[in-house]
Amino acid sequence: MDIANKNKLPSCWTTVNLGEIVNIKYGKGLPTKKLTERGYPVFGANGIIGFYTDYLYEEEQVLISCRGAYSGKINWSPAKCYITNNSLVLETPSEIKDIKKYLFYALQSADKSKIVTGSAQPQVTINNAIDLIIPLAPHYEQKRIVAEIEKQFSRLDEAVENLKRVKANLKRYKASVLKAAVEGKLTEEWRKKHPDVEPADKLLERILAERRNKWEEAELAKMKKAGKVPKDDKWKKKYKEPVGPGKQNVDNLPNNWVVVTLDQVSAINPRIDKKEIPEYLEVSFVPMPEVGAENGYINVKNTKPFVEVKKGFTNFLEGDVLFAKITPCMENGKMAVVPKLSNGYGFGSTEFHVIRPFYGINPYFIYYLVSNLSYRKEAAHRMIGAVGQKRVSVSFLIETVMSLPPIKEQDQIIKEVQKRISTIDGMIEISLKHVYRLRQSILKKAFSGELVPQDADNEPVKEVLNRTL
Repeated sequence: MDIANKNKLPSCWTTVNLGEIVNIKYGKGLPTKKLTERGYPVFGANGIIGFYTDYLYEEEQVLISCRGAYSGKINWSPAKCYITNNSLVLETPSEIKDIKKYLFYALQSADKSKIVTGSAQPQVTINNAIDLIIPLAPHYEQKRIVAEIEKQFSRLDEAVENLKRVKANLKRYKASVLKAAVEGKLTEEWRKKHPDVEPADKLLERILAERRNKWEEAELAKMKKAGKVPKDDKWKKKYKEPVGPGKQNVDNLPNNWVVVTLDQVSAINPRIDKKEIPEYLEVSFVPMPEVGAENGYINVKNTKPFVEVKKGFTNFLEGDVLFAKITPCMENGKMAVVPKLSNGYGFGSTEFHVIRPFYGINPYFIYYLVSNLSYRKEAAHRMIGAVGQKRVSVSFLIETVMSLPPIKEQDQIIKEVQKRISTIDGMIEISLKHVYRLRQSILKKAFSGELVPQDADNEPVKEVLNRTL
């Protein structure tokens, strides 16, 4: 397919469908139980997931992630690597073998939105991938384009490393701030000036009473709907009190604070009544990559009709706290407070636990608790499951013991934390996004023929393809 003129590419360039220049194959399935701790690297959907006793490809390969949240992402596998069927492998003919790096960068710049299909489980099929349109430069220009991209990317990589060093320092500072926040150290002076605030044990009493009342109302409605009107109050004995902290204490607990469990002050993985949502209501859709690491950012701008997401996805509402279940995300701190949603409902990756704080609990106080480095390390330590499939269990969240401040002090803690870290954190994120935009700008110039000078003696690509393929 030649749309070079439409895209105003140089005259010696052309455009091709990906299937015209490479052989696209699925990697080979490999059960996670066969992964080993040593051997040849195994590449899954978005990176190395373990090792195996054998490899499939001697040389590096260009890959397209084809299953799950990373579908459509372009990757580069190492040499002597086993590639699973969660990636498509782009095998290049020996005649154009050295086109790999060019393809790797060109595909990052290409529009891949139409090749990703599926709602419950996004995927890229071979039939869709073969039609992906690629701008193709003459052979020698491909080499110059790759060299220039890598030279400019190298400078950007250096800038990113500098930002990461700053971020690492900020990470340590942030960890100390969050630890101080949930221990009440940030508001020591504030407490001296506000000795008459309602103590947290009164707040806890109201929460426990309210959740019991709601349970009783819901149970009574179920019985009436089934035509069973209770004759006495014996049915109320079925109510299960939330798990409490037992005899555990928190050292140096501030005055007016109380020891609780997360189960007492929030609903863990609650469900909403999907019958109340119109089938074609546009609801916010948040896959795993749309939740930022470390900074709690969450992109809720993407929407889908409810009918496309009502099955198989985690549901959440504004003010819920998302906490990642999977091992890699624990290291990166993927968690967030859900902001305002366009139509009230959110759905997303099943790899998140949802914590819904009860009234009187500031969601950011819960977020600061689960963002605390020591808490995340403990969560990672207590993960359950087989190698490659470890998850944070719901019981870990239910049993989490925490110190709870009064409502007014929660709000003051949020202000103190944000005053200390939000400005610096925001500046780093803005800088990293700027680097990302520069990368995209470089790729756009590269594959529109504007990054390197054109050679008038270049043989038109069409003629080369006719001769070699």
